[in-house]
Amino acid sequence: MNKIIFFVYLIIFLLCTCDKQNSISQIPQIIYLEKQDSVTIPDKEIYFTCITHYSKEPNDYLYGYNFKSNSFYKYSFPRCELLSKINIPSQLGTVKDFSIIKEGTIILQPQKNLSYYLINEKGQIKDTLKINLKKYLPLPCVSNINPVFANMNNLFITGYSGGVYKEEKKGDRSILVSYNLNDDNLIFYGDYPEVYYTSNFGGLNYRRVYNAVNYDENIIVFSFPASHDVHLFDIKNKKSYIKHISQPETLKIEPFSRKREWYGSLATQDYVEYYYTNNSYAEIYYDKYKHVYYRIFELPNSNFNFHKRDTYYKEKLVIVYDKNFKILGYAKIPDKIYTHTAIITKEGLYFQSKEKSINKWYLYNPREKILTSG
Repeated sequence: MNKIIFFVYLIIFLLCTCDKQNSISQIPQIIYLEKQDSVTIPDKEIYFTCITHYSKEPNDYLYGYNFKSNSFYKYSFPRCELLSKINIPSQLGTVKDFSIIKEGTIILQPQKNLSYYLINEKGQIKDTLKINLKKYLPLPCVSNINPVFANMNNLFITGYSGGVYKEEKKGDRSILVSYNLNDDNLIFYGDYPEVYYTSNFGGLNYRRVYNAVNYDENIIVFSFPASHDVHLFDIKNKKSYIKHISQPETLKIEPFSRKREWYGSLATQDYVEYYYTNNSYAEIYYDKYKHVYYRIFELPNSNFNFHKRDTYYKEKLVIVYDKNFKILGYAKIPDKIYTHTAIITKEGLYFQSKEKSINKWYLYNPREKILTSG
């Protein structure tokens, strides 16, 4: 009897595994992308999880952080010619995160300091920001705050904090903060999708908030790992609204199997395995040249092994939307890449390679096939 039960479970497991592996073939309009070109950043010590792309016609710039020298490096792109080295004031120490909010102005957060600083491209401190994000829940483990951009005297900041809380209610965690540079006034906007308050998604990786700024229409678009929908914020009218998006059943995002609880009480292995073996959304980008959006969708890794670091990867789909968020098509990238930064040019999208030579960027062009096939 026990053998029969064992074989029944084995068959179910194999069917589920096959379904995950073959689910790609069920996605309509899918194309497979090949890299068309590559560029290499000359400085191998650039800390690539802390890199910012800044674009202003007719120039594109790439800013990278060198942890060893504690300096920013500014490159032209895609020529990758070093334009300047920006030394960080010694009193600030090493950098946790940074962003270019406008040409000539960098905002950064030091590793051991909760304050934010504005510096110019000479490395001089221009201002210290008194940002007290009191409406975010306590951050016992992880947090990430990324400025979006500056508009007049307002700095728009988005971010996330890790953790699932038993008593968390809608409105407890804003996703956007407007900070007035003149009077230090804070105004909070937005919220997580409804699904986050009815289900548990493991508490950490699924709490990330991704955004894209559409300067053509003055809106900020938010993508959440556990929701097909996107949230939009109208910068001029200070209003939030939701765009509902339907997806094939094969791209369904399954909730975590355990009840809502503070994720710190879970074994690390539990929520890490859940993330790598489940679907999820990631970054979203706006293409100002073709007026379309690219949203990253991460596929389950059926070969994931918690004890093998080389299996810590999820294959990527690029979902292409028009400006009204109608799905135009799906593009799969077979290469191992990082998607936390995409460099969008007239030629296509550059993503950073996940190979040993991580200072290499590959060019892909999903719009070339998707936008001409219809």
